[in-house]
Amino acid sequence: MTTLPIRLNGVRASFLDIRSPYTPPSGDAKFKGNFIGLPDSTVTANPKTDKEKTYPFSEFQKLLDALCNEEWGNPNPPKLENYAYAKADGTNSARKPVTDVDGNYYDGYDADTCYIVASMKAEKSPEGPMIVDQLKQPMPAETGHPIAGDIVNANINLFSYVYNNQKGVSASLVAIQYVKAGEPFGAKPADASSFDEVEVEDEAKEATCF
Repeated sequence: MTTLPIRLNGVRASFLDIRSPYTPPSGDAKFKGNFIGLPDSTVTANPKTDKEKTYPFSEFQKLLDALCNEEWGNPNPPKLENYAYAKADGTNSARKPVTDVDGNYYDGYDADTCYIVASMKAEKSPEGPMIVDQLKQPMPAETGHPIAGDIVNANINLFSYVYNNQKGVSASLVAIQYVKAGEPFGAKPADASSFDEVEVEDEAKEATCF
């Protein structure tokens, strides 16, 4: 197995299960997250080493190809399973389109959105990934961040594998650094500003006094 350490810089977090693990219908419980590439996002290969090099997020495929070339030679194996780097329409990976049952893309995605999926098995790392703030200090769950929609940096390991004679590439999650809050995905929090004030009758006033 060939492994390539990578740092994702300035990506948008989505479908986060990093405080408690997600258990799929079949398979092991795991901590995981999707990391969406933005126009100014970058990826750094071999961070903190003399081989460190940073690329635009859009060139992630080159890193994936290089890893596979090192493992199996050039060109890459036919029918290679790619579970690490995906396009939301499902055309470049083994992952399904990021759509709901009606075929609509989830918040933050459209057909051309590219993202990286990384996970770690809860059995091997019961505490989950290391999560730190901008100053690299531990960030407890009580802070409420990071959440889906936030901008983060993430350390992952891109790796090749062979399983049941099927060759592929996936990514393991190592650590996450919170950068800044982003627009949360999904429904907006309840907001009372859409209501008008209603005159309270005397009986109702008495009923609400405890």
